Amino acid sequence: MVVPVRTFVTLSSVTMLMALALLGGCQSTAQPGSGSHASVRISGATEENIRQAVASVFQNNGYTLVSGSREGMVFERPASSWDSVKWGGWGQGSTVVMRVKIKLETVMASAYVVSCNVFYVTDRGNRVFEDEHHLMFLHGRPYQKLLDEASRQIQTP
Repeated sequence: MVVPVRTFVTLSSVTMLMALALLGGCQSTAQPGSGSHASVRISGATEENIRQAVASVFQNNGYTLVSGSREGMVFERPASSWDSVKWGGWGQGSTVVMRVKIKLETVMASAYVVSCNVFYVTDRGNRVFEDEHHLMFLHGRPYQKLLDEASRQIQTP
């Protein structure tokens, strides 16, 4: 097959522009919340109020607080039947858990960014076989809604 020179140049240009766009996105000074499934900026609230609101929203949506510290929290819930099948929890005794890691970052006095990353975990609690997998960023919408809800709780007491 013969590819006309003009088509080849156009394809090469598009490929080069895509590569530059990808490389341009890699910055050493990342903004708080970037590279996460969801994030929200909250001003005028204390860290404790933010943690309480986030915990309340996630717990009201079926998550259990597994661990917490000043920097963040980890929530888990059993995966849905569909998610279990999709991510390999169909074997006998195999389980899949959704794990959400919340990070709380101070960006300036009384302004914070709350971000989360989401994982599916197979065989949770099994020291030998537990396996944590980062979800694709396409799956962030439900978690953005949860963080938005927590932000609204803080803004309207």
